[in-house]
Amino acid sequence: GNELKPVAGVETVDGTLVALTPRKKKVFTKEEKQMWWSGLLHIAANRGRARGWAAHTYRDKIGVWPRGLDDIPAVPGPEVFNYVKAKDIRYAKRKNK
Repeated sequence: GNELKPVAGVETVDGTLVALTPRKKKVFTKEEKQMWWSGLLHIAANRGRARGWAAHTYRDKIGVWPRGLDDIPAVPGPEVFNYVKAKDIRYAKRKNK
């Protein structure tokens, strides 16, 4: 028997519903994949992390395992550093809960 009271300040407009399309995944070139893999290997070596950490981080970002790429560490660009930094922050916040 309760009656809903309208909320003040809310306006309604007639319209149509539109289906949202999911974002397309970025397709990485072989050079981009090699850049990410080399950068992650460099970070792993400098921070004392295992090669497996680099492989799993690569898979998280690219979506596939690093097969057919050269195991040559190289100084990564800011995109790789920022991705690893964000991943480390997510991990630290998850551990605090």
